[in-house]
Amino acid sequence: MDELNRIAFLLERQLAPSYRVEAFRRAARALVEVDVAAVAAAGRLRSVPGVGERIESIVRDVLDGGRSEYRLRLEEEVGQQAQSPLQAALRGDLHVHTIWSDGGAEMIEMVETAIDLGHEYVAITDHSPSLKIARGLSIERLEEQFLLVEDVQRQVGDRIRILTGSETDILLDGSLDWPEDHLRRLDIVVGSVHNKLRIPPDEMTPRLVEAMQNPYLDILGHPTGRMGGKARSSYDHELVFAAAAHFGVALEINSRPERLDLQPDLVRLATSLGCNFVISTDAHAPGQMMWQGNGVAIAEEAGLDQDRILNALSADDLLAARGRP
Repeated sequence: MDELNRIAFLLERQLAPSYRVEAFRRAARALVEVDVAAVAAAGRLRSVPGVGERIESIVRDVLDGGRSEYRLRLEEEVGQQAQSPLQAALRGDLHVHTIWSDGGAEMIEMVETAIDLGHEYVAITDHSPSLKIARGLSIERLEEQFLLVEDVQRQVGDRIRILTGSETDILLDGSLDWPEDHLRRLDIVVGSVHNKLRIPPDEMTPRLVEAMQNPYLDILGHPTGRMGGKARSSYDHELVFAAAAHFGVALEINSRPERLDLQPDLVRLATSLGCNFVISTDAHAPGQMMWQGNGVAIAEEAGLDQDRILNALSADDLLAARGRP
C-alpha cells in the first residue's frame, strides 16, 4: 500500500528505529494480499497481520479519499530540511544496495527513489562473493543482475541512468573480489574492507596500497571502517591517500549515520594530498537514499570544494574521470 510505504520512507529519512519502519512495510505487504476496501467495510482491518490502531486509522483515511494526517506531518517535517548548495549540486548516488545482497528493496524501488530525489544516475553496488554474510553475489548472479539492470533501465527510460556496480571486497592481499573480466564490465567498482579490519598497520597499509593500484578500482568505500563506537582501521593514512590520488581512486564520504566515514580531519588530509571524493549513502532501503546530506555536512565542515567531488559531475564526465585502461 503506497501510503504505508511512503510513511516508512519518511521515517527512514528521520532516522527512526528500524522496527518502526519495518512495521509499516510489513503491514503494506500484508494489505496487498487482501481486498482492503472489503476488509475495512467488514470492520476486520485489524485481523490483517501487522495492522494495529494507528495503521488502521491511516488506511481508513486513504479509503476516504485522502492522505493520513500522520503522513502529512512527516512530509512537512522532512520538507523543512533545506538542501545546501553543495547537496543540490550532487547528481547521483554511487553506493546503493538491493535485495540481491543485503538490501531491503527491489532494484526498481531504489531506482524510482533516486528519480524522486532528482538524481541523474544511480549505481547499483551489491556485495561481491566473499561477503557471504551479506549474500554477496556469485559470478552467475552478477550476470543475472546485469540483465536486470538492462530491464529496469528500459522500464524507467531516460528519467535516470542506471550504472552497473559492485561493492567489492578488498581481500587480505589487496586484490579485489572479482575476476578482471567482470571488474572491467562494471561501471563503478567500490572497494571496501569488510574482513580483518583490525590487522596491524604494517599489514593494512600495504593491503590498501595494493588495492589502489588495481586499474578497475574507482572508489575506496568507507575508508577507515568506522562503524558506531568501534575503533576504525589503523594504517598510514598519508601513504594510502597519496596512493589513491596517484592512481585516481576517489575516497568515499559514506553518509550512513553509523559510519560517517571519512571524518572531516581525514577529508582535509586527503584533500591536501590531491584526492578526489564521492559522497554516497550506502543505502540499503529507499528512505536511506536521503541520507546524502550527512556526507555533505562532513564535506562542508572540511571545506571541500565541489570540483573535488566526482558525483557532482554528469554521468559521462564521471565515467571518463575513472582513469580506466
